[in-house]
Amino acid sequence: MYFRGREPTFALPEPASPRCARRLETLGFLGAMPVGLAPGRLVWTIVTTAIFLIPLAISAWAFLDAARRPQWAWSLAGRSQVTWMVCTALGILTLVGGLLISGWYLVIVRPEIADAEDGRFREG
Repeated sequence: MYFRGREPTFALPEPASPRCARRLETLGFLGAMPVGLAPGRLVWTIVTTAIFLIPLAISAWAFLDAARRPQWAWSLAGRSQVTWMVCTALGILTLVGGLLISGWYLVIVRPEIADAEDGRFREG
């Protein structure tokens, strides 16, 4: 049998049409469930997950960093903390937008705020 231990006690509903049944079978929702996961599929799952989690982690890092900087440092640097936090939060909704906004914050804006926080001011 394809199941470990006891067979499941639930029954899958019948698909509405043969086309739907073929699609569900292709996706792996019908039929017996395999015991193991093929190594290639496992690697693909890990890579896909990383592709979507890395931008999310970078956006979360940028958002949390912007939130922890004091308001007076933002004022001294001539930047708006609320604007950058909102942009970073909205950037999380898109993969490319989140990377661009978070990257801009982490590379350009963050050093300015950190310098203002440490008392180093740029001429200009």
